[in-house]
Formats: sequence, structure tokens, C-alpha cells
Amino acid sequence: MCDIKCDLKDKAYLKEKVRQALERLYLYDLDLIRLSSVECSISARIAMHLHTLLSCHERLEGICKYRIDCEYRKMRNDSKPAPKGYSHENMRPDILIHQRAGENGDPKEGNILFCEVKQGNKTNEDAQKIEEALSKLQYLYGLQIFNIQAGNISVQWYERTVPNYTNADEDVIVYRWNNHKLE
Repeated sequence: MCDIKCDLKDKAYLKEKVRQALERLYLYDLDLIRLSSVECSISARIAMHLHTLLSCHERLEGICKYRIDCEYRKMRNDSKPAPKGYSHENMRPDILIHQRAGENGDPKEGNILFCEVKQGNKTNEDAQKIEEALSKLQYLYGLQIFNIQAGNISVQWYERTVPNYTNADEDVIVYRWNNHKLE
């Protein structure tokens, strides 16, 4: 169903769209999870479901200017710098919701969600990347999606406006796949 609202800066709205995308992952792509597919296949499907949920507004109103990208390492013409101690020279987040060029020419303007996906346990390296994205690249929200299994999936949200970036009231959310829906 198309949603007329497209306020991705609204945390409750964004969280619900992510939950719906994860529900679609289980509904349509459970075989990828059961086959222990490569992480990038799963994150690409999550991004595709997010795109589907958000793009109908774009067609109706033509004003939703955000894009969903996977493994996008650019910040305008430059690469996204990696935090100190990170094993790669540049960051390539699994999923982004952002404006590729930024508003008014500022590459940090319009950065909404920086998401890392892990089939297994969450990692400190991913948490460090998210915190770096929130502080230096001005993303509003960070998200770790992890422990992706046939029966459940875990998420942890980060927010730029909260000290130390994690939300104390929402440490880790575990969704359970039950009777064709996430609970």
C-alpha cells in the first residue's frame, strides 16, 4: 500500500518502514536466509524492499529526493573516510538512505540512515563505523541488523542526537518470524 507521507527524518516512520522491509525479507526471501546466503545478497534484498516501500510516494508526489544505495562509498566525489583502526581505507556501508549529492551542494546534508548488516553477531567494528557516520558524516540514524536466522532477526538503532549514539530505551530489538509476520 502506498504511503503518502515521506518524512524519513521522522524516527517512528523510518523504524516502521525498516520493520516492514524486514517482514518482506522473511515473507519473500526466507530461502536466502535458510541457505545462509552471502551477507550482501541479504542486505541488497532489504534495500530493495525498503525502496519498494518508499518509492510509491516518489511516483505520486515527485518530491521524495532520498535514495537507497548498497555498498555506496562516495561522499560527492570523495570516498567516505574510515575510522581509525578500521581494516579498510574507506567505508562501504551495507545500506544507506541519503541524498547522493546532498542539498545545496553539502554532501552531508540529507544523510538519513547508515546501516550495517551481519548474518551472525553484531561487531564492534560495525558499531564504530556507525558512530563515525553519525558524528563525522552527519547521518541522523544508524542501524545494525544482525543475527539473521530463519526464526528471528535482531536490530539496534543509533541516533545522532543521543549521547554515545545508542538509545538506552531500545538496546536491541529482536523480531520473531511467526505466522507470516514479524512480532
